[in-house]
Amino acid sequence: MKFKGLDNRRVRANRIKYGTNNMPEPVAHSVWYFLGDVFRDKINLMLLGMLGAFVGLYLVGYGDISEALGIAIVLVVICVVNVITRRVSQRRTIELQRRASFSTASVVRNGRVVQIPCAQIVVDDVVILTAGQVVPADGYVIDGEIGVNNAILNGESAEVYKHPVPRFKYNRNAPINAATYVDKNHVFAGTSVQSGECIMRVARVGLDTENARVLNELNNIQEPKTTLQRQLDRLATIVGRIGIWAAVIICIILIGMHISENGITNWRDVLFVVMGAITVALTIFVAAVPEGLPFIVSIITGQNVRKMIRANILAKNPHKIPQAGNIQLLCTDKTGTITYGDLVPVANCLADGTDIGFDISENNDAMQQFGLCVVLDNRAVLDAHGHAIGGNSTERAILATVGKWATHVQRILNKSHVVSRTLFDSVHKYSSVTVAYNGRTRTYVVAAPE
Repeated sequence: MKFKGLDNRRVRANRIKYGTNNMPEPVAHSVWYFLGDVFRDKINLMLLGMLGAFVGLYLVGYGDISEALGIAIVLVVICVVNVITRRVSQRRTIELQRRASFSTASVVRNGRVVQIPCAQIVVDDVVILTAGQVVPADGYVIDGEIGVNNAILNGESAEVYKHPVPRFKYNRNAPINAATYVDKNHVFAGTSVQSGECIMRVARVGLDTENARVLNELNNIQEPKTTLQRQLDRLATIVGRIGIWAAVIICIILIGMHISENGITNWRDVLFVVMGAITVALTIFVAAVPEGLPFIVSIITGQNVRKMIRANILAKNPHKIPQAGNIQLLCTDKTGTITYGDLVPVANCLADGTDIGFDISENNDAMQQFGLCVVLDNRAVLDAHGHAIGGNSTERAILATVGKWATHVQRILNKSHVVSRTLFDSVHKYSSVTVAYNGRTRTYVVAAPE
């Protein structure tokens, strides 16, 4: 083994000094937080105020408890629906992140390669990376060469190649920016290995990684109110102003009519008239407030969340679902962001321009030779389901053209014997493999047109 890795003593010391490789978990809000969130809506706040007013009038002997009960039922339903909906979304978000933390990595410890959970990786660990894996921590390449996808950090799906830099010394205090993502040897947690194999040395773990920094910034962003919430707040303000003015005017009219008819006899009569006028005014105000509106919005939002979950879509903020219905034009400049990001061959032509298609058959000798070249001179392989894995995006795309004939591919591999192989080189722009197949030795080359 070229690299001995850390021993158990260094592992314990580095874990104490630099911390663990646990990523920040989403903030888990309590039921009380979601209840408080319900009353950030102005209409719900108005309903709560009216509930308190009616209960107060009932306790001093004025008004009917039925109005208070009606408002209380509406508020209870709104609170229950909102709390359940938000907690379901929160639980699924946490489950997704915890499921991702169960991944493992190949690490050199005490001179041996061991498989450990990514959360147990420490600074200065030597980690082996291969195509298809996710980089478990921040670090730099010390051996081999890989192509990585940095889309999780900068949104760019183009493959970036990494290799060792001679006499490189890592500086923990050096600033990390967009140029660092695409330099020669730095790799970052959360990015995916597209091609090649390498050995990396871990430099930052857990909360010190770039991925953790991005996650923390996203978690700390104060989400603005949606269009629907702003419109409901505006409606509540208008209704509240109209209702208050109407209630005040009617209250003054009722008190004035009683005084003009009966005069002021004693303070008890005046108090009775005032309380009666306030009760009537509150009833008018309640009639002006649409109690059923927040109730309906909560019910529909809950239904939308359940429908999206059945379609494997997680709504982190359920209140933004109605806003998505207002989208008329969606613009994007990232093809790999909203598509699968996989290359798909559409034609297979000879040098003279003849399209021979992708059908491997006994009568299609050109495609037979193409299939041999694709299978033998390729770092990608077919998994148990016939899907191309490993290699780079181009190699996987080419191998996928013969993936439908998995049994034919396996027959080629069983009958062939690799004599020598030349890996792709950016200078020579070709790769080749010499194989013994059916008693003959032949060299297959995959190269750039020049």
